[in-house]
Amino acid sequence: MISLTILVFLSITTYSASLEYESHIKSAIFLSESFEVGPGKVATKTLLDIAFPRGHIGIKSFDAEVVDENGNSVPLYETYLHHWFAIKYIENVTMSHYIEQTHDLRNGIEYERNDGPCQTFLLPHYWGLGGESRGTPSNLPYPFALELGNPKDIKHGFKEKWLFNVMVIDTRGTHNRKGCTECRCNLFNLPKDFYNVTTGVNGLPLPLDYKGGLFCCKDNFQCKLRKSFHGPTRKLFLRYKIRWVDWDEHQVPLKFYILDSTDRVRSNGSTTIHECQAEYVIPRISDGSSFHVQKAKIPMTKGGYLIYGIAHAHAGAVNITVYGQDGRVLCTSTPKYGTGKEPGNERGYVVGTSVCSPKPGSIKIKDASLEYESHIKSAIFLSESFEVGPGKVATKTLLDIAFPRGHIGIKSFDAEVVDENGNSVPLYETYLHHWFAIKYIENVTMSHYIEQTHDLRNGIEYERNDGPCQTFLLPHYWGLGGESRGTPSNLPYPFALELGNPKDIKHGFKEKWLFNVMVIDTRGTHNRKGCTECRCNLFNLPKDFYNVTTGVNGLPLPLDYKGGLFCCKDNFQCKLRKSFHGPTRKLFLRYKIRWVDWDEHQVPLKFYILDSTDRVRSNGSTTIHECQAEYVIPRISDGSSFHVQKAKIPMTKGGYLIYGIAHAHAGAVNITVYGQDGRVLCTSTPKYGTGKEPGNERGYVVGTSVCSPKPGSIKIKDGLNYSS
Repeated sequence: MISLTILVFLSITTYSASLEYESHIKSAIFLSESFEVGPGKVATKTLLDIAFPRGHIGIKSFDAEVVDENGNSVPLYETYLHHWFAIKYIENVTMSHYIEQTHDLRNGIEYERNDGPCQTFLLPHYWGLGGESRGTPSNLPYPFALELGNPKDIKHGFKEKWLFNVMVIDTRGTHNRKGCTECRCNLFNLPKDFYNVTTGVNGLPLPLDYKGGLFCCKDNFQCKLRKSFHGPTRKLFLRYKIRWVDWDEHQVPLKFYILDSTDRVRSNGSTTIHECQAEYVIPRISDGSSFHVQKAKIPMTKGGYLIYGIAHAHAGAVNITVYGQDGRVLCTSTPKYGTGKEPGNERGYVVGTSVCSPKPGSIKIKDASLEYESHIKSAIFLSESFEVGPGKVATKTLLDIAFPRGHIGIKSFDAEVVDENGNSVPLYETYLHHWFAIKYIENVTMSHYIEQTHDLRNGIEYERNDGPCQTFLLPHYWGLGGESRGTPSNLPYPFALELGNPKDIKHGFKEKWLFNVMVIDTRGTHNRKGCTECRCNLFNLPKDFYNVTTGVNGLPLPLDYKGGLFCCKDNFQCKLRKSFHGPTRKLFLRYKIRWVDWDEHQVPLKFYILDSTDRVRSNGSTTIHECQAEYVIPRISDGSSFHVQKAKIPMTKGGYLIYGIAHAHAGAVNITVYGQDGRVLCTSTPKYGTGKEPGNERGYVVGTSVCSPKPGSIKIKDGLNYSS
């Protein structure tokens, strides 16, 4: 019985992130050189320098099966695929001709093993299965791949190549098909001096009680046939399909670890020695209801996150499981048995195994042990208070908010308005127009002055998101409004916003965050909806309002300015019903942040805030973005029509779209981003409330759908135009 587990770890990452959909994965089907088998015969072959994609690439999957000369899949009950292993090696270019002619592998090549613990010649491969190959997917999820062909990793004077080690057993006409596939020695016509001349994995003579295994299935050995059976010799091939991508900064490299349940781990002083056997004998169990369990306790000297796991097993296996040091199940791969005759479903054979593919980032292999860990931290914070009375607007800048410190990666940031008792405040009482979380750096020599005066003209520098808007508008990273409670902000693993990296923070400055928050208390107002829209005629504006107020362009506000942020300045009041009185309330922004300590397993993201009011223009070779942040919807006489606000935005910086969300107020139908070719890339749809409870207020936007495409499927290309 052979039981091997392939674990694929994320250990080192680099990532940088452009709007377009693309299928960037290449694929090709290859055919190995042929090998021949006759009835009962074993073919154990090393096939050198197999056809393989070249260049600096990332392998996404590698699948193989046995086919005949006509390309037909060969059923396992005719020719059993015991195993195929894809092994990487480097070859001295001065000896390539000699190796090709002689197949002498003693000189001129060096094997480049997987990162697993097995030593010597055993289990050096990256990919490899057996009869279960057809039913076992090997796809690695985006953005992960096995990096190959990096010139800086290849020894000078050598060339990176791949070989197959393949073993098939032709069971046509044999007395005992199953026994032949298990390499039972008594079923094979062994040489007379077999036990005298054969050495085991330990280099010692094979013991006489060796009942079966790889040593009884050497090349050209034959399993005993039924008398008078004759069948033709067949020419077979390994047909294999590889999927890959050209390597770039968007790929995340993985490590492959092959574990062996027969690993006899021992210690020689401070050195751990792994004596992998690759096979073992299952003892006879008198109690037919019992199972034999083969275990190995394997210390892991190199850690990482588990991304993909699969096991190779033969008939009789129930499952293969990897446990953490605390006994918790980390990964289980379960064989699937065939029920028919067609290739891929051969009755009684293992025709597939389930893949262990945990949520990325959920299972971490720590150095020296296997363990599950939930590494995402979270905390709930409360902003400083702000007061609002009936009809009043509060537009506040809250400096130096409580925030996780250190070199971290932010996974989510959610906020809502609460009262002094921590109760959620419904939108129809106090409307959360918006909250923006803005990053800035502060000169440490001026911190006390800024804290005392709130004078932001000197001593701080805003660190904007990477979006195209300029001047003071829309510098934030996170921010929504009344829809906050119903809109998830979780970034998928392994992505996060990197913060607190000392090398990115200007000397003498400290990284901090502030809130820009605006709420409108609509208790007792004539027109709640109009107040939330900041309609100027509903507010008690100062008499000289239009004379002293300048717009986003720095010019005096026009007299036809009907509504917007300038009519909702701090302490402005929306008109109340006569004789209405209500208390002033002290409110807070309660916010929850989820984060991880930054390490090589995180992939940094860029945030881009786009504005549908962006008046893009060109000044020679320079593109100028005049974002307005608000606009007036014209009156439409046809009640069945919608007003569409569009902007065509060129993107100077590209990357893959990972997450998208839109901020909108009541009346919005959806917000969509299109590619230059008109294809829909991302749509965020508002959800309207139907009740009275906070988070479901009737007629208000209480959530928006998140645009979260499959990572790697939508690419924003440098320099192309995108519409929103």
